[in-house]
Amino acid sequence: MSKQVESSAWPDRGSGYNSRDNWTATPPVLPAARLEPVRTGFTNYAVTESGTEVVVAHQGSGVLNIMRRPSGQATWTQGTIPATLTYLWPKMAIDGENVYVVSRTNQGVVKEGVEGGISLWRSPDGGATWDITEASIPGIDSNTYATITADGYAMDARDGILAVGIFDPFNDWILCKSFDGGDTWEEPLFIWDFPIDKYQFGDGYTTADIPVDADAPDSLAIFTLDGQADLLIDNTGYIHFWTGEVWVRNVAGDATSYSYWQENGLVYWRESVPDELTVVSFMLDINGNDTLDGTDYPGYGGGLSSMASAASDENGGLYVVYSALAEDRVDDAGTTYRHVYATKSPDYGETWNFPPIDLNYATDTDPDSNLAKISEGSFPNVYHRVTDKLHILYQRSLSPSTALNETGNQDDKSSEMVYIGNADVVGIKNVPTNNLELSINPNPATEGTAQLAFELKESGKTQIDITDVRGSLVRSIQNGTLNAGANYVPLNVAGLQNGVYFVRVQSGNLTGTKKLVVLNR
Repeated sequence: MSKQVESSAWPDRGSGYNSRDNWTATPPVLPAARLEPVRTGFTNYAVTESGTEVVVAHQGSGVLNIMRRPSGQATWTQGTIPATLTYLWPKMAIDGENVYVVSRTNQGVVKEGVEGGISLWRSPDGGATWDITEASIPGIDSNTYATITADGYAMDARDGILAVGIFDPFNDWILCKSFDGGDTWEEPLFIWDFPIDKYQFGDGYTTADIPVDADAPDSLAIFTLDGQADLLIDNTGYIHFWTGEVWVRNVAGDATSYSYWQENGLVYWRESVPDELTVVSFMLDINGNDTLDGTDYPGYGGGLSSMASAASDENGGLYVVYSALAEDRVDDAGTTYRHVYATKSPDYGETWNFPPIDLNYATDTDPDSNLAKISEGSFPNVYHRVTDKLHILYQRSLSPSTALNETGNQDDKSSEMVYIGNADVVGIKNVPTNNLELSINPNPATEGTAQLAFELKESGKTQIDITDVRGSLVRSIQNGTLNAGANYVPLNVAGLQNGVYFVRVQSGNLTGTKKLVVLNR
C-alpha cells in the first residue's frame, strides 16, 4: 500500500494490514500507514498453527524483511531473513510452525550458475530462528536454467510435504517435491518443455529454432504457459497447479521486454496424471455468438484467463479463482474489463464445474449494479485451505487495467482490496465423521514398517485397511476382534510405491482415518 496519489516511487510503500473487525466497522477503519518501519514490496502474509502472524516482503536493497506478531500480542517485531546474497520477490508458505521462504537473487546476482537463482529458507518456530538458510534446491541450477524470471515460481507446504515449482514463461517448467520439509528432495518432475533451452532475454532466435505452428500470430511467436501460476498440495499430498496460456516473442538485443498475444484457456496440471495438461475454464463467450468480442484487452503480461489462485477442502474439492476478460463489460474508450471468476472440481480434478461463477457480483448481487459491471477484478488471492468458507481477496479498480499503471494525478482513480468469504459459492459438503483418534509412527514410514496406535472403549470386530488417495484398497491389515484399551498394530508397507496413502480403521460405530506417507529408501 501507499498513501501517495502521484507516481513518485511511493516512498511510503509497504505492507497494508487490516482485520475484519476494522473493515466491517461503521465507518470502516482502513490502514493509515504501512506495517514495516522501512519501504518494502511484494508482501506475503500467513499465520502459524499457534497463531503467530508472519509478514515477509523485500526491501529495495535486496534484503528480505520479516514482521512477526505471536498470538495475543499487540506489537509487531521487525527483522531480516539471514542471507549472504541479495534477494527480491519472496514467496512464503507455512506448515504448522514451520515457515518456508523461497526467493530469487537480485538482478545480476548468480546462484548455482543461474542469474536470478532460487534459494530456500526454513524456520521451525514461526520465523524466530532459521535452520535452513539460502539452500539450493536440486534441479534448479545451470543444468536447466540460465536465468529465472522475477515471480516465476510458486510454493506450498502441507503435512511435512514441501513443493516448489518454476513457472517461467521463457523456460522449462519443473516441480520439486520434498517429503521432509526441505531436508531431502525427490527427482524433479519436468512439466513443460520450452523449445529453446536456457533462453535469456536478448539472445534472440530464428524460425529454425522453434516449432512450426500454423496458428502462430507471428513467425517468431512461441506458444507457452504464461507463468501467472498457483501451486497447491491437496489433503492427500498430491500437487496441482493452474496457469494461463500465451504466445510470446523476444528479439535479439532486447534484454528487458517481450511481446505477447493472449490465448484463452486456464490450464490445469495434477501430479496423479503427470503427462496431461487440461484446459478447465476460460474467458466466456457471454453473448453466445461464438466470438470473443472486443479489441482492447488489458493483458497484465498473461493470458485472457490467468492470475490463478487455488484452494482445496478435505473431501476432494479443488477450487480455482482467476481473472478473465468479461466481453460484455467495456468502458467508453473500448477497453474490456476483467472480472474475477471461480470454479470447482468435486473429485480431485477429474471433472470441473462449468460455467464459472462471476465473483464481481459476490459482494454486489444486483444484476444491474454498475459497480459489479464496470469494475476491474485482478490479482485474486485465495487461502489454500477451505474450511467453512472459500476465503478470497482481490484488487478492484474502476478502470480497466491495473491502477498501478496509472501515472500523474490519481485523485479520480480507485484501487481497493475486496474480501469475499462465502460458503454458498463453493458448495462445501460436511466433513465425514472421524471419531476414532489414530497415530502412526514413524510417519513418513521409511523402512517398510510403521506402527498404528489407537484406543477402543470396548472390544469388537475391527477392520483396518490401507487405501490409496482415490479410495482403492491397497492392503488389508486387520479383520477380526480387538480388545478394549490401547491397541498397537504393525503396518507392513514394504513394496508400496513412495507416496501418500490412508489408513482406515472401522470398529463398531467408530471410524478413524489417518494419512500415511510412505518413503521407502
